[in-house]
Amino acid sequence: MKKIILSLLIVCMLFAVCGCGAQQNNAANTSNVLPDFEEHDIKVNLSLGKEADYKTVCNLDREKTTVGKVKILSQKVYKFGDALPDDRLKAQEEYEWIEVKAESVFGDENALDFGVDRASCVSNYYDLKYYELRIQEADNGFTSFSVKVGDKAYNDCLYIKDIDNIGWTTDWQSICNYTWYFRVPEKYDGMTIVFFNAGINWEDGKYIYEVLDQDALVYRVEG
Repeated sequence: MKKIILSLLIVCMLFAVCGCGAQQNNAANTSNVLPDFEEHDIKVNLSLGKEADYKTVCNLDREKTTVGKVKILSQKVYKFGDALPDDRLKAQEEYEWIEVKAESVFGDENALDFGVDRASCVSNYYDLKYYELRIQEADNGFTSFSVKVGDKAYNDCLYIKDIDNIGWTTDWQSICNYTWYFRVPEKYDGMTIVFFNAGINWEDGKYIYEVLDQDALVYRVEG
């Protein structure tokens, strides 16, 4: 699946700071600018340890849909100086690593007959334009990006997503496991994981608020 670049065309947000708005961010300043996800009414509706319905298209017949479950299994924070869980992860002062594990499970009649097409991506809760303008491919499968906390830019942020597509089990469940690793500023809470319908027509130049439907699932990664 081609990489989906999420962006919101809000010129006035170019110099907005991460961690703004009504909610108190542990790594935020006190600007009154509304976070982009709140500005465009993108709801955070996934929480740790709780299942949510995930609706997406079937991969053998994209006119049909299937409904399964997504669950955020765990989230762990590794401070600078902690032992890291993966050899690919490199520690850096003023940053921490956050590990998020999730699972999606399908097994209804349409999934059994026509398969499942899953889709997920990473985005930024606060300032999408600042974040998206600085995304680039890095070494070893990582994506690099920048965020701002107050007036300070953090330019050494990274994330990577690992997928273990287990496939069909003996009890006819299609299971896919995910692990994300984020290197972000200490206590930063602005990264999000989004599960969405793989049948959405997400054309180049479209922004997240133009394409996500009411079935999208959003998890906010908090340090």
